[in-house]
Amino acid sequence: MCLGPALTTRPLHRSLLGVPIVLYRTPAGPRAFIDRCPHRGVPLSIGKCDAQGSLECAYHGWRFDSGGHLIDVPGRVAVDERAHGLVRLPLREESGLVFVCPEPDGLPPIAPYVPPLLGAPGYTSVLREVTAPGSLYSTAENALDVPHTAILHRGLFRSQTQRTRIAAQVRRRKHWVEAEYVGEPPPSGLVARLLAVGKDRARGAVQHWDRFFLPGVAEVEYRLGPRSHFVVSAFLTPESPHVTRLYAVASFRTPLPGRLLALVLEPFARMIFAQDQRILAAQSEHVRRFGPAPFVSTELDTMGPHIRRLLKAAYQAEQAEISPAQQVSELRLSSSDDASPVFETTVELDA
Repeated sequence: MCLGPALTTRPLHRSLLGVPIVLYRTPAGPRAFIDRCPHRGVPLSIGKCDAQGSLECAYHGWRFDSGGHLIDVPGRVAVDERAHGLVRLPLREESGLVFVCPEPDGLPPIAPYVPPLLGAPGYTSVLREVTAPGSLYSTAENALDVPHTAILHRGLFRSQTQRTRIAAQVRRRKHWVEAEYVGEPPPSGLVARLLAVGKDRARGAVQHWDRFFLPGVAEVEYRLGPRSHFVVSAFLTPESPHVTRLYAVASFRTPLPGRLLALVLEPFARMIFAQDQRILAAQSEHVRRFGPAPFVSTELDTMGPHIRRLLKAAYQAEQAEISPAQQVSELRLSSSDDASPVFETTVELDA
């Protein structure tokens, strides 16, 4: 996956679950291939493409058209009838996001998840791409974990002195989990105050939801009074067991001009994510050196155990060799696809 604006005629390298991918834009639309020249295995992403959409290898100059067919071998006179084409991967461009399937014949029959407020009237949307030094699970839990914000991000979003009894209503279905926090007071950190400008204080508590959708979408939603509302949807792409690339879409509406607020918040958002990167790197390095250990969870760990269950169930279904079409039809990212609850509870938290 990549952000649509980042995809140009310059080849772009990405990897998904260990599969190297080269992406670029042609006159006929975006293209994705396995990032490997069939001649000597050089990554095609270090090559170049022309105005017609042909991709050229940087080593010996083999050229491939926008369909992946070999069209030129510099210096060769004889015509080679054998096929030396590229492995093309299915992709879909949706609302400024490019989704790639790492299997040549794995085009999903359903549309990918699109952030709910992307392009909505009155909302400003910002798209960003970052890399986290952690597994898909660790990165997803970090993105949706409330308690660490008062410790690791102290003063930026929450403070340790802010303690209030709230209720967490957790709803888990077959392919998603959502936690709704009831009675949560307005966060007191600097970033939260910027987002809550103009909040109607008479309303007291904010509205807050955290969500995780299979195969890897983490979403946070806040309503801070009648005029401030934001949703951050992060698409998590596991490049390796210990590296996850995030494509974040933040859509928000506040009394302040959207673009101005985005400029003000950008350095703080980078500071917060840098803190998360450091802690995830320490966690990942510890696991690599000394091996994984059982986690000890409490009721404060609202989302983590449920995310783990969903990912484990999805892995077991894959190992059971369910057909690709059946897998995709089951891994839908909409709550309307899961009519009956799998798990539903409310816990009291001193947060």
